[in-house]
Amino acid sequence: MLVSLSNEKIKKIVKLRDPAFRKEAGVFIVDGPREFRRAVNEGLEPIEIFYCKEYCNNEIMDMISGYLGKNEITIFEVSGKVYEKISYGNRKDGIAAVFKAVYRKFCDIKLSGQPMIIIADGVEKPGNIGALLRTADCAGIDAVILIGANTDIYNPNIIRSSTGTVFSVPCFSAQRDEVIEFLKINRFTVFSACPDAEKLYTEQDFTVPSAFIFGSEDKGVSNFWDDYSIEKIKIRMQGIADSLNVSVSAAIIIFEAVRQRSLK
Repeated sequence: MLVSLSNEKIKKIVKLRDPAFRKEAGVFIVDGPREFRRAVNEGLEPIEIFYCKEYCNNEIMDMISGYLGKNEITIFEVSGKVYEKISYGNRKDGIAAVFKAVYRKFCDIKLSGQPMIIIADGVEKPGNIGALLRTADCAGIDAVILIGANTDIYNPNIIRSSTGTVFSVPCFSAQRDEVIEFLKINRFTVFSACPDAEKLYTEQDFTVPSAFIFGSEDKGVSNFWDDYSIEKIKIRMQGIADSLNVSVSAAIIIFEAVRQRSLK
């Protein structure tokens, strides 16, 4: 039973919120039963489990009991104060765990027969990346490619905002040049949302192999793409705002692609 906030084990767990420390340690923390379950379902194995009986329901206790007696996993019971210290946002979900980090290599992307991918160019806010991953998961996207993003995919905010879909969606970091080569080899039609585009997103054919590029809300898609053949599309705006949150724009366009493909 860990009850002290000054315990060295607890201090190390708290430090996992720091991306540099996560990378050096090669581990990350997941808190919450839904996120924990989704990590395990995707083949990730917990190294350490922390639980607080005060916040646990029967379902969580049953999950924990399945790991009792496994020598490679250490289970700690913690007090309410300790759990609130180690959980992201001081939530009271009852379970948190440390997992070994696994990073996918860009060269390992596997495409379906009718592929769709999302390219997030310069999107660095963890909440937006998490929301993009949720859309990708729901739409059956083949891969999410992060360009110029300094955000670690195991950032606690990404794990939370993606509701654990960060573990199910193939997510890769890459440089623009290698992404261009990948798009050419696999004959993708590349689409980019742009306010001054002539065509509405509903007027485009998304049944072809499609790559959707989304940039940051303040800067948009990088000028790097000006030299590449891109189909620019727009979402009709009727108010005074000239843009939507990047995750909202992505969801609108991606699910139009899903709709079109369902008709074929």
